[in-house]
Amino acid sequence: SMDGGGKNIASICRVGRKNTAGFEDCWQQGAHLLRVKRFAERFIDMKKLWEKFRNTFLTKKFILFCVVGVINTFNGVLFSYLYSLMLDANLAFVAGYITSLTVNYLLNSFITFKEPLSVVKFLKFCISYIPNFIIQNLAVLLVYNVLHFDKIVAYILAAVVGIPLTFIILKLFAFRRKDGK
Repeated sequence: SMDGGGKNIASICRVGRKNTAGFEDCWQQGAHLLRVKRFAERFIDMKKLWEKFRNTFLTKKFILFCVVGVINTFNGVLFSYLYSLMLDANLAFVAGYITSLTVNYLLNSFITFKEPLSVVKFLKFCISYIPNFIIQNLAVLLVYNVLHFDKIVAYILAAVVGIPLTFIILKLFAFRRKDGK
């Protein structure tokens, strides 16, 4: 058949020739070359995707973000637990989240993104964490209230779920530099 770029193959094989056997061989080689070309194009797209992934997540900045995240996870669980000694477990999670968010902003500013503190960046930082907060709060509601796991387990599981999403939002919104990096 002539579909999928057949016109290119036909022009390469010079359809006007009388030798049809040679044309068939050429046609098959041309079809094979098109398959190879399509595979290469997909591979190049995958290569670009890998480069983008590597440049975003396999970086010193992301590793520092994860280290700060581990510290923040500990802080969030600790603060939530301490607040739960005085408050309902769900309210304690919210209070612990807000407290650890403030510490997290300081750590990310100084360690991960090496940016000076500012009220505008702190507000952007807090806004950046809204999706994370929603995901984590839903996780606590599900794990603690519905599945009836211990509140500490719920706090830990909730803390782990939003790391990649939050990093991208912070990098692109809260800590975006004027040079776009």
